[in-house]
Amino acid sequence: MSDWRRRDVLRLGLTLLGAGASMRPAELAAALASSPATPPRARFVVLCELTGGLDTLAWLAPAADPAYTRLRARLAWRTADGWDVGGGLFLRDHLRALQPVASAGELAVVGPIGPQRHERSHFRARDLWSWGPDATPGGEGLLGRRLHRAAGRVAEVWVGQSDAAALHGGRVIGFGHPDGALRPRRSSPTPGPDHGAAARTPAAAAAMAHLLTVQRDLHAAEAELARRLGAVERPPGAPRTPIGAQVEMVAWLLAAGLHAPCFAIALDGFDTHALQAQKLAGRLPMLAEALAWLRTELQRQDRWQDARVLTWTEFGRRAGENASGGTDHGGGAFALALGAGVHGGVHSALAGAGGAAKIGLNALDQGDLPRVLGPESVWSTVAAYLGPRQVRPLPGEPAPLAAVIGTVG
Repeated sequence: MSDWRRRDVLRLGLTLLGAGASMRPAELAAALASSPATPPRARFVVLCELTGGLDTLAWLAPAADPAYTRLRARLAWRTADGWDVGGGLFLRDHLRALQPVASAGELAVVGPIGPQRHERSHFRARDLWSWGPDATPGGEGLLGRRLHRAAGRVAEVWVGQSDAAALHGGRVIGFGHPDGALRPRRSSPTPGPDHGAAARTPAAAAAMAHLLTVQRDLHAAEAELARRLGAVERPPGAPRTPIGAQVEMVAWLLAAGLHAPCFAIALDGFDTHALQAQKLAGRLPMLAEALAWLRTELQRQDRWQDARVLTWTEFGRRAGENASGGTDHGGGAFALALGAGVHGGVHSALAGAGGAAKIGLNALDQGDLPRVLGPESVWSTVAAYLGPRQVRPLPGEPAPLAAVIGTVG
């Protein structure tokens, strides 16, 4: 049994997102208390945001094609630096930890994906992913408004660096340990008899009463969460990295029976305007090792067949390198999809034969890889995979992605 106490939950930084639309502390405490120790089998998705704009050609490339090497005199990598995934494309050795997943047919690469406009601002691109082109930032997310309450599920969960904005509008819980360590966060003081002294008006008194009620309910939720996590062993062997700590928490929550339809995690460090090769030599293996560990742990828990893991990034990067040994903000990007039921291999929404055509080097859009599938396609596919939780269809063309991750059966 794990020695997991309420103060450990406080160190984790339990957070409830949003006002009104997200899960209230009293509701969370009740849901945790009533959630069965062994919940019914149900699908779930782990959404992994790669913040900064990951360069596709740094990890997936037609490494033997002259069109690729002409664009990247210094950054191009060779066929010997990766492994052949067919169709003239190679995956970079930095992702070697995922090769057993690929060999089992449980790793798919799909794209190109990106907002359907030339948006090179990190903030605006993430807004488009989260709320769409016509919605107000801060409102219901593209995915969150399609997730309704279902029996046996606690809430949508984000862990670590991701702010899970696309999930806003659902019942969202946050666990913050952004640097791979459980950092202390100052907890609220215990209510005392003098707390009401400052409440000199009825409105102030009502506000104070509300705050104290929320505080009490949050403490109850923390205690219940500590009890549930303390009843199971901490999953062994997770990588000691920022993303490793996040996948460990996802696995631990599942082992404790705290099931959610969506878990949102993130890894930053992909805004590589300079020294790209050096930076990605550390970040990409970190990503691959964490996802490979998550697969192994979910197999141990007999939950891998229920899971889909999907990466996304706000935009890709320019096809050509810049003068600083890096790449600048660009267009479309390819994503990784993992799961026991995915259709493995590289799947491109672009027509044409050969690696350069599949990845878009023969159809550059103002120097960018083209954008064919939009964020709506990604979130439509996630909603379809989760099945009856989908409230209404999203605009877009989800079929290419749906066929890859296996939304039926």
